[in-house]
Amino acid sequence: MTSFSDAARALRTLLQAENAALRSAPVTVAALHPDKEKAADAFTQAAATAPKSYYNQALAEQLRELAAENAALLTRAIAVQTRVIGIVTTAALASARAAEHAGYDQHGADPDAAPVALAVMHRA
Repeated sequence: MTSFSDAARALRTLLQAENAALRSAPVTVAALHPDKEKAADAFTQAAATAPKSYYNQALAEQLRELAAENAALLTRAIAVQTRVIGIVTTAALASARAAEHAGYDQHGADPDAAPVALAVMHRA
């Protein structure tokens, strides 16, 4: 079983990493979820059995501050993603309606046009 101090420090490290990722690029945060869940579970188990003498006021305050910041950053990231999804959905629906009115089929192709080759390249 993980000691209380080790569990608290591990959770602190993961919250710091996730908060940094949320500040810079919310998309990368999904990769931290399993580690964060494990660290939080280990901390909860360790805290339940830790003697009172293991309590560290400074570490407890850091965890409170990091958890509050984490919640605020995740809330902001969710709001941004919700707006992005709305924008994309609206654009897709408008594009589909425009294509339908212009006489294109459900795939956006002119049924009377010759086939066209298309290549798409994505760089991360």
